[in-house]
Amino acid sequence: MSETFKSEEQQEGWKDETSERARSLQLFLAKALLPKNISTYDSSTLHCSGNGSAFQEIQKGTTLPSSVRVQYWGEKPISVHAYYPSEKGQGIDVYLSGSVLEDFLKEV
Repeated sequence: MSETFKSEEQQEGWKDETSERARSLQLFLAKALLPKNISTYDSSTLHCSGNGSAFQEIQKGTTLPSSVRVQYWGEKPISVHAYYPSEKGQGIDVYLSGSVLEDFLKEV
């Protein structure tokens, strides 16, 4: 369940940043998921929950996530969760943390 910040003082938890980050995440994942690049990331820092045609669209950079949530600890983003719906079956969840998240944030 997504939690949004309830006040200026609260700076921890999940925040919906779909409108701010969907396009940049689309472009980043198209590069990060290339065979030459994906091997540089640990599966615990870049995790995709599915495969198939929806995953191929993510790899090609031809589909936007329907939601992008960023988890904060203080003012620092510590993970990103994106959801990509699929016309055929279950959608795909993508999680970024650690070095993958750092690389993503450098490009934004």
